[in-house]
Amino acid sequence: MDVFSAYIEMSQNIRHYTAAQGYGEPEATATVVIAESAQGSYVVSAGNVVEDADGQRLLERVSQLASLDKAELKSLYKEQLRRPRDEQQSSGAGLGLIEIARKTTAPLECSLDLLEAGRAFFTLRATI
Repeated sequence: MDVFSAYIEMSQNIRHYTAAQGYGEPEATATVVIAESAQGSYVVSAGNVVEDADGQRLLERVSQLASLDKAELKSLYKEQLRRPRDEQQSSGAGLGLIEIARKTTAPLECSLDLLEAGRAFFTLRATI
């Protein structure tokens, strides 16, 4: 269930982001892959085109989450859950990303490969 949950969360994040950006079909294309590792865990990877500035913020957010232990992630999750939601502001990289981080058996990993026209390809990897 944790693997499926991460897959759904990543897919929804990509769909919401590309819709909010008004991306057409070529830019909205994304990849989500699930694989079993030799150690018996599952790796859920997702990648999509993002604006470079958004990608940089995602790198920072994932790095922050990867540095937290399970107790700190739980506390952050509860704090985020209680925080009033601003309907005018994007909720990207919030509760869902924290939830994925809570379910991982290794810290989240990500990368950002620059493309042209101020865009980049963001990849997120969660080992569950």
